[in-house]
Amino acid sequence: MADDDTHIVSKKALKRDYIDEVACDLFARQGFARTSMRDIAGAIGIRAPSLYNHVDSKEEVLNRILLTMFHAQYSDLKKALAVSENPIEQVKKGIVAQVHFRITHANAIIVAARETLELNANIKNEVLSLRDQQYQAWADVVERGVQARLFHVPSVRLASITMYDFFNYLEINILRIQENISKKELCNWYMEMALQSLGRQP
Repeated sequence: MADDDTHIVSKKALKRDYIDEVACDLFARQGFARTSMRDIAGAIGIRAPSLYNHVDSKEEVLNRILLTMFHAQYSDLKKALAVSENPIEQVKKGIVAQVHFRITHANAIIVAARETLELNANIKNEVLSLRDQQYQAWADVVERGVQARLFHVPSVRLASITMYDFFNYLEINILRIQENISKKELCNWYMEMALQSLGRQP
């Protein structure tokens, strides 16, 4: 009997972005190592052999999820920082962009935190390069703020890493769900903490 799954799922389910979305949810919930191609196929609603018609391996899916996420994250940060040339306003806009990104891409953020070491060397280097470009984008903002005597930090590099790594993805979602804190309140809270860490009162 032919392995015909097209009656089970819509055409959308056979597109790579949908496969990635389903796989990302599984990787976030049960881990990459514990997720099989059969698990991904089952969550989509097709048989495992059919999934191989669209992707070669779960490693391919993981690579694409993380590359897509880091490219989107860097793009969002650049757009936010480009809104103003004032370092204080750039910090505010950048923090808001990062909070929103971590909320809307929560699963991918979890997967990135857990699974980056599983990437092959080339993909890992590209991912780390995208992360380092975000560090540098923040460093440029902090350096200009220091030069303008708006910020007071012992190390621009440390401050730039802090701006990027300011957020715990679990903390953000726990605050939103369990504490019923709105996105706006979260953004204001993180903006205040970010500016204080730079030696500036908001």
